[in-house]
Amino acid sequence: MEKVMTIEERIVERFLEKLKSDQLVPSEVVDSLRVLSKEGKLKDAQAILRAIGEGMKDHAKNTTP
Repeated sequence: MEKVMTIEERIVERFLEKLKSDQLVPSEVVDSLRVLSKEGKLKDAQAILRAIGEGMKDHAKNTTP
């Protein structure tokens, strides 16, 4: 049986799709945000923005020679 998404979950999913399609953030960061979303850790805008910021910092550390 397929899980029914709440309106908040649908908004987050569409936002993540938009980030990925616009290539605003690296796909690795979007993928990690998706995992956090499925774990219920992206409940509000502040949590989403904080996770994006942390993901971008981690990505920069991992890609800087």
